[in-house]
Amino acid sequence: MSRSRGQLAFLVALSLGLGACATSGDIDRLNAKIDDLSKRMEERTAAAEQRAAAAEQKADMAASQAQAAAGQADAAARKSEAIFNKSVSKGGR
Repeated sequence: MSRSRGQLAFLVALSLGLGACATSGDIDRLNAKIDDLSKRMEERTAAAEQRAAAAEQKADMAASQAQAAAGQADAAARKSEAIFNKSVSKGGR
């Protein structure tokens, strides 16, 4: 019995050792996949940051255009008011 237990222990140790070797290869493959996924995430993050910066730039440009248009509308309103005031003052004389 003692001898069979020793052989059994040896076989168990051998199978665990072989399993560890196979697991080591699996771990290497998993690490490679993790590195690849990490690289892809970094690329996607960089692309999203670029799109966000472009959108922010477009929003700033649109805001500037809206501000310029508001200034032009204000100037046109003042001009119309001045013309109206002149015509009222002439009509009142």
